Amino acid sequence: MNRYVIISCLSAALGTSVAIADSYDPATNRLTVDSVQVGDTVYTSVVITVGSVISVGGSTPVSQTPSGRKYVFATTAAFTGDFGGTSAADAICANAAAAVHLGGTSWKAWLSDGTANAIDRINEVGPWYRPGTATVTLNTKTDLAFWQPATPILYNESGTLFTTNVNVWTGTSYGGNKYTSTCNNWQSNSFSDVGYIWTIVNGGTLAAVPPVNESTSTCNANSHLLCLGQ
Repeated sequence: MNRYVIISCLSAALGTSVAIADSYDPATNRLTVDSVQVGDTVYTSVVITVGSVISVGGSTPVSQTPSGRKYVFATTAAFTGDFGGTSAADAICANAAAAVHLGGTSWKAWLSDGTANAIDRINEVGPWYRPGTATVTLNTKTDLAFWQPATPILYNESGTLFTTNVNVWTGTSYGGNKYTSTCNNWQSNSFSDVGYIWTIVNGGTLAAVPPVNESTSTCNANSHLLCLGQ
């Protein structure tokens, strides 16, 4: 009986939740819960007594991704052209999403190399949303290929809008197909090699004409990656 009465104090202090105690000290009337989820946060090493929470060892946000929702973002980090190829870029996208608990089990970079077109690498699982919101950015992958975002496209994984024009490595021309310049399939950071980039203008809104400019960049320069949930 004491176990459930004391655990009910967790609800008053942190929010509505039910947990089973992992240990109870009758001498101090204190109870420890190793891990309990309250709303969108998992709390660990919670020590409770009657009427209060004594301490919380830590907390971790739960994934922000509602079931089935896909997001699109540009990475906060920028890279020289030797980031390792398309698979490495996909992993960079996944790690960036995981770092902010964006959720999703699979991510792809909007990136071509010598053998694959960006548009073919992306599954048609749209719409894609602004990170952490219900605001649609792209209805289909074709919207990205032909620069027709529904809303500004250039938000990072945390959902913060870039306030300046931002370069993203793509190796991809208008329409989503591969271009010849890919920093030696994304293995080179040499000034003498070049890679194709998109410069997304003014957040990539339709007010900009065009919202994306195509050009080449030397591979020793830094550019971001554009990531889509799959």
